[in-house]
Amino acid sequence: MNQKDCEQQDKVIMFTDIHMFARLFETNDPRMVDFIQTFYEVSGDHIVGHGGQIIKYIGDAILAVFPADGTVKAVACAKAMRSSYRALLERFDLNRESELEVGVGAGTVFVGTFGHESRRSLDVLGEAVMETAMCMHYRGIAEEKDLWTYRSRDAITSIPLMTDRLVIVVDHSGYLSAILR
Repeated sequence: MNQKDCEQQDKVIMFTDIHMFARLFETNDPRMVDFIQTFYEVSGDHIVGHGGQIIKYIGDAILAVFPADGTVKAVACAKAMRSSYRALLERFDLNRESELEVGVGAGTVFVGTFGHESRRSLDVLGEAVMETAMCMHYRGIAEEKDLWTYRSRDAITSIPLMTDRLVIVVDHSGYLSAILR
C-alpha cells in the first residue's frame, strides 16, 4: 500500500455505536449473535437505502460514508436507524437502558484499501473520521452559535427533528458534526 493506492475525497462520515451493548445480554447469551446480526442487516438496509456505503463493522459499531452532498440523507438515515434500534430492543424483549449513538461528520478523508496482505479492505482515514468518532459519544445540548454560516446549514435544518435531539458541532476547520440524541 502506498499513497497512489488511495485518494482524498470529501465524504459525509457516520459512526454508530450501541450504548451499553455489553450490558444488554448475560455473558455468552446466544441471543446476542442473532441481535447483532439483525442490527447489522437492518442498519445496513438503512445505510444503503439512503445512499451510503458500509466501510466496516467494529464490534457493535458501524462506520459508513455518504457522498459529500449526502448530509441530509445521512442524518435521515441516522434517525431511521435509531427508530429501528428501539424496535429491535422491543423485538428481543430487552428492557435494559440502551440507545444507538450516532455521529455524523463531514470532511476530506483518504479512501483506499488498507491492511495486511492477508486481509485488505476498504477503509477511510483522516481527521474528520476521528472527530466524528469522538463526537458520537457527546452528551451535550445543541447550541446555535455560528452554525448558520456552515455550507450544510440548510440541509441540516430542513430535517424535522421530532423527538430526537440534534447536537451540532462545527470545529475550527469548519467541519460539521451532527449527533442525534
